[in-house]
Amino acid sequence: MKRILAATDGSEHGACAVVTGADLARRAGASLHVVSVVETVLPTLYGAGVFESEVGDALLLRARRAAEVQARQAKAADPHFHVVAGLPAPFITRLASETAADVVVVGAHPRPEVKRLLVGSTAESVIRLAHCPVLAATARRRAPFRRVLAAVDLSPHARSVMHLAGVIVKVDGADLRILHVNEPFPPMLIEAAQFGADDLLKVGHEAFERLIEETRGLPESEHCERNGYAGHEILVEAREWEADLLIVGSQGLGFFNRTILGSTSMYLLRHGRVATIVVPDKHGHSQTVHREVQDAA
Repeated sequence: MKRILAATDGSEHGACAVVTGADLARRAGASLHVVSVVETVLPTLYGAGVFESEVGDALLLRARRAAEVQARQAKAADPHFHVVAGLPAPFITRLASETAADVVVVGAHPRPEVKRLLVGSTAESVIRLAHCPVLAATARRRAPFRRVLAAVDLSPHARSVMHLAGVIVKVDGADLRILHVNEPFPPMLIEAAQFGADDLLKVGHEAFERLIEETRGLPESEHCERNGYAGHEILVEAREWEADLLIVGSQGLGFFNRTILGSTSMYLLRHGRVATIVVPDKHGHSQTVHREVQDAA
């Protein structure tokens, strides 16, 4: 982990991102980039881009000073500042690519439900656009992460989630628990596979064990499984184990969550109270246990 990009809008939530990013950079021996984007396009009921306002030098200067104050309060070591006018999410993700950031840190905060459904939060937009992991910080953190919960599906993308979890655990000396949730299968899939529910759970369990065995170089970890809907069960496990960091993939986590409720990662961001890293699926893998069930049939 060499470069960390923390995004702030000058708010308390932005301060959370800067503090978390600065502290993680310090522990990992990485450089810190702080970005602040003065938004020039105002969202409306009809979408973004309807009304564009002029942003003067005074607003950019104010944003720069706010970012510098937050970095100083976070005790950031020699941060690099990027202050521009534009659309936050596209610029942040482009800057992450240009700086080869290993992690982007954003402040997660709820918005009114209707507004979120219309335009989404900047944090969610960055997660959808970014090509590197995004850490949604929910509180100012100066202490290392102590309990890291990595939630994985059974796709090839799960290895990326487990790899990043291993990096964070090594940096912080944290405990690691790897969780897989066996979700209920659609009746049509069970009928097509001619399998019983217990047989499908067995297939999922065996696939999870193979995934653990095939992963090399991970720190010592606990492994556990839960049955139910992925988003809910992950949050229950995080609460019961008192995890202070969740790591999940952006794709492949849960048939029902993808097709009906939206992605599991978005569910965790909207309903969870723990810092969450979302790891993008760079190769578009979406194979899950459903493929294994079909092959077995």
